[in-house]
Amino acid sequence: MAAILSTLEPGDVLFIDEIHRMPRFIEEILYPAMVDFTLDIVVGNDTNTRSIKIDLPPFTLVGATTRAGDLTSPLRDRFGITCKLKYYDEDELRMIIERTSRVLDMPISHEAAISLANLLKQKDYSIKAFHMNSKEYFSRGINYSNWGYDNYFGLQDLGIYSDTSYQLDRELILNETFYNEMFNNNGKFMNYIITYSNHLPFDAKRGVCNKLLKLDYEKEL
Repeated sequence: MAAILSTLEPGDVLFIDEIHRMPRFIEEILYPAMVDFTLDIVVGNDTNTRSIKIDLPPFTLVGATTRAGDLTSPLRDRFGITCKLKYYDEDELRMIIERTSRVLDMPISHEAAISLANLLKQKDYSIKAFHMNSKEYFSRGINYSNWGYDNYFGLQDLGIYSDTSYQLDRELILNETFYNEMFNNNGKFMNYIITYSNHLPFDAKRGVCNKLLKLDYEKEL
């Protein structure tokens, strides 16, 4: 953090996302920077330590969080302005889509600008969404509700696995609980399902995909 602050130019904006996760010792560095535009650095060791004060140019600090209650009081009180962003409603989302279509010179009808979920619900479809993560992850539960979905499920919401770090897609699809919630519908339905394999790099030499492929191979044996 000290390295970042020392490179700021006058008028720069420093943005910190998920600021509630910031370690306490980082907060201590930010306090004088936010109040006095100074940076206190301690150098040396044992009895030879000394503090060096560096003047910082005027800058703006913007912090974003989905858990304002987790911010410490000293940090929260040092922000001059506190704002709360609301979610787009259906009409606002439609306006954004229609404006984007004009900018891209790709005409779109008013009906097509409405979410697919809402269009299908008008035709008596049951609309559900699934993602590996919980409803609270990036507020997905609220977002999908605003988009017209009847329900949003994650692994934890369905109570399928105790370990949510990774799962093979075929294990998920064949899971009885998952099947009953997502596919056992009386009537017409549409499901939007996001699993790990369709948004991770397909690279057998790194990351989760390597773990999945290895586990899959061992099961075949």
